[in-house]
Amino acid sequence: MPDVTVSGHRFKVTGRMIVGAVIAVLALILILQNTHDVQVHVLFWHADRPLWLWFLLLFAGGFVVGSAFPWGAIQRRRHPKDQPAAPSPSG
Repeated sequence: MPDVTVSGHRFKVTGRMIVGAVIAVLALILILQNTHDVQVHVLFWHADRPLWLWFLLLFAGGFVVGSAFPWGAIQRRRHPKDQPAAPSPSG
């Protein structure tokens, strides 16, 4: 991927960043197109709020949970030099 320079700082644009930006733009479009009020019922609680606010809360909650618990994160493989030496066979 290409390196990008912003305000004198270089960073690498990854596929994950591009996918995240596309999802964020689509979420923003969804939020801005749904401005009417809706009623939400959760157990014994009821609230009338604009639909965009519910979407915003839902996406923010998903972001927080995804950041707190990165289930899909790929663990880096350890370099063979970094691994402890195998015990020698005792005779």
